Amino acid sequence: MRDYTFQLNLSVGKSTGTCIDFRPDNESELLVGIDTGLVIQCSVSCSSHTFIRYPAHSAPVRDVGWNKYYYKIFISCSVDWSVKVWLQDNTTPLITLDMGGSVAAASWSAFSSSVFVAVTDEGRIYVYDLHVRQSRPLCVQSVMQKRRVVMTSLSFNTYHPIILIGGEKGHLISLKLSPNLRQVNKDPRDMEEMTHKEVEVCKMERLIAVNKG
Repeated sequence: MRDYTFQLNLSVGKSTGTCIDFRPDNESELLVGIDTGLVIQCSVSCSSHTFIRYPAHSAPVRDVGWNKYYYKIFISCSVDWSVKVWLQDNTTPLITLDMGGSVAAASWSAFSSSVFVAVTDEGRIYVYDLHVRQSRPLCVQSVMQKRRVVMTSLSFNTYHPIILIGGEKGHLISLKLSPNLRQVNKDPRDMEEMTHKEVEVCKMERLIAVNKG
């Protein structure tokens, strides 16, 4: 592991890694966000640790994360105000969204492949369902009404529709999504016979087909 860290640092010069996420179905593959705006995919099982470099952002990357259902899709966010959705083998983003402020963190939900939540430094939470619509969030909520605390991290509960948001100075906020934000949206005409996993994979395949052109 020490040799791997040394080679990774050499490959990105004097840049600093800012975030990391291991692929759910293969922990030898990981994403690393860099303070120059790059996102790098690499494999710890390969002796040369070959990278795929994504010219993701124009400012430091704050968070990266693989989709929980479709493992070729990942998300990234940055100080440059943007959240981007990526297909693993394509260095051009599928979707780019402007959050209107520096984005502290972004995370895919555990109950739907097309739902993600992002939080800005100022404490605005954006809930998107890309299967419903891509241009506007389903909900925007401010979690800091009086005291200004910079947000730093975000995590979905694996089993319940609960979000944990971390802030500076040890602040931690717990939020529960309302029922209308956690319902599973699907087309009953061709998905009613599918399992939940198959439905979620199908939604992402449609998203790819629409945005990849």
